Amino acid sequence: MTFAQGETEKTFTVETTEDSQLEKNETFTVNLSNATNGATISATNGTAKGTINDNEIALAPNINNNIFTIRGVGEPVRLKVILVSNTFNVVNELGIFSTDDNEGTIRRDDGISIKPGQEGYREAALERAKNQGKSVFSAIANLPDEFATEIQTNNLRRILEFDSDINFQFFLVRNGTIDGLRTGAISNSNVVFADFSTQSITQDNNSYILSWKDSSTIAELNSLVVRIESTDDPLETGTTQQGGIQAEILDLTDLRFPTVKANFSVFREAAFNNEVYFYRVDNAQGTIDTLTATAANRANYLQAAINNIITNSENGERIKFAVDNQGKFTDSAIIATGSILAPMIVVNGTLSQLLDNNTDNDPQVYFPYLGLNNGVDHIRLLGNNIFGFEDLPDGGDFDYNDVIIRISFST
Repeated sequence: MTFAQGETEKTFTVETTEDSQLEKNETFTVNLSNATNGATISATNGTAKGTINDNEIALAPNINNNIFTIRGVGEPVRLKVILVSNTFNVVNELGIFSTDDNEGTIRRDDGISIKPGQEGYREAALERAKNQGKSVFSAIANLPDEFATEIQTNNLRRILEFDSDINFQFFLVRNGTIDGLRTGAISNSNVVFADFSTQSITQDNNSYILSWKDSSTIAELNSLVVRIESTDDPLETGTTQQGGIQAEILDLTDLRFPTVKANFSVFREAAFNNEVYFYRVDNAQGTIDTLTATAANRANYLQAAINNIITNSENGERIKFAVDNQGKFTDSAIIATGSILAPMIVVNGTLSQLLDNNTDNDPQVYFPYLGLNNGVDHIRLLGNNIFGFEDLPDGGDFDYNDVIIRISFST
């Protein structure tokens, strides 16, 4: 490097070699040495530091078999999944499960590994989806008027956290949920695994577009479209356990403050006048003290849930979520942290009716836990802290838009 007389600075280019490894940004130092022609190198200014920015995408698909790989350097990687559009006429749940390599191999409990296309692969994938699968979100077909803009503004999304160097595949449960699949309420035939006939993957800058189709009679893969991308966004408060087994819940156990502000919006597309409340549970399975969320405990469990309904810390009043048909209600409340909260819907009635001495006027109540609901899923996860409710017996029309609640938290 040559400096003209009087020059004290130079700009130069350092060539790097591209690779496909996901790494942290790296820094390097360049030192000047061996000055000639009487030049001197300052002891403090003869060095320069540079940074090599890693531009690899943490998410890598194997287009041949619709398997994604999370690439990383040991730290967890977060993905954002956004609902772009949905034209299915039933409410499907998008799920995700891990595979044992980027070819989609599944190692069964008996130690035998099966690859896609081999005999028994669908059965092995079903078992993996039932045992380890997690819900991303459900996409409802009939949106309440005020809720339709949630898709347009990318508000129907999930942020998921994964360990690095894992492989996973998406799947759909048509007109059902993974929870229903586990209990046998939903047939195995309702599960649609990703392949060339059901899903396409296209790259859009640093994200990927997944497009599903409704049936074999439809040519284009555009019935359900989602965008997935790696993100540095943190997990939203309350979402830590969402997507697990019967986990339409809010987890406020890891917050440092005794209270938190809950900001909520309530939407509705229903003839019934419903009320929704959240109540404290001991764990994600819905246990209250010694009461488990099972059919045998239903009567006692209902009373325990009522006793545990959350209140506004500022005035001590129970927090009710309700709105007029096709309306939108927004409000906020200060609530205590340190607990897991589960929702319950009081169907076409009021909490007051459950609290009076007349049992003949008690309305029906549904919970996230299928054992309390005669095996039927009445609550769906629609996004981060977004819950959709079905108010009709045995699932009714399964539209999950009778009440929709979206919650965010701020300290």
